[in-house]
Amino acid sequence: MIKTLKNHENIDYTHAVEIAPKTYWVSAYLEKDPFQCHPYYIDLGKNSILIDPGSMLEIDSIINKVNKNGSIKDIRYIILHHQDPDLCSSVPYLEDIINRKDLMIVTHTRMTFLIKHYGVKSPYYKIDMQNF
Repeated sequence: MIKTLKNHENIDYTHAVEIAPKTYWVSAYLEKDPFQCHPYYIDLGKNSILIDPGSMLEIDSIINKVNKNGSIKDIRYIILHHQDPDLCSSVPYLEDIINRKDLMIVTHTRMTFLIKHYGVKSPYYKIDMQNF
């Protein structure tokens, strides 16, 4: 079930929120937590994208929201804007679920030095080495 962003007062945050065609906010609200991650899913079929997938505290909700609008196994790219655990500590768990040899982590070289400490196995696509 898709809930489209039109009037923020009527948004059901228990579902993915379509913010643009085939682009969804798939976050989960963590009550009384000062760190709220805002992951996004872009449904591009077998080349789908997950942006800042969050931590293990919200991963089940995020996976469910993705799967209601596409398939978690269709994610080929995980974009990481920052290395903090509230934004990307779920990546190793997602790698196992997605289980694709062509899965890539899209990020800046500076982020890779810390992201590797989560146990990420997928290769990096370093945007700074690709003319951004």
